[in-house]
Amino acid sequence: MLEPQEASIGGGTSDKTIAIINEILIKLPAIIKKSEDKKTIDAIDICLLQESVRFNKLLLYIEKSLKDLLLAIKGEAIMT
Repeated sequence: MLEPQEASIGGGTSDKTIAIINEILIKLPAIIKKSEDKKTIDAIDICLLQESVRFNKLLLYIEKSLKDLLLAIKGEAIMT
C-alpha cells in the first residue's frame, strides 16, 4: 500500500490545505431548485432553467473534486 508523502519544507501545509478545502466546501452555494409556481413558461424561463441545470452540475463536480482531494491528502484515495 502506498503511504502519503510528508512535506519536508514548511511543515503543516497539508493541514492548511485541508482547512482551506473545508472552508470552500462550507461556502459552496446550495443546489438551485426548480420553481413550480409558474403556469406559463417564457423564453427567459427556459434559459434560466438551462443555466441552473448547468450551474448545478458544476457545483456537484466542484464538491466531488474537493472531497476527492481531501481523501487524497489524507492518503485514503489515490488521485491521478
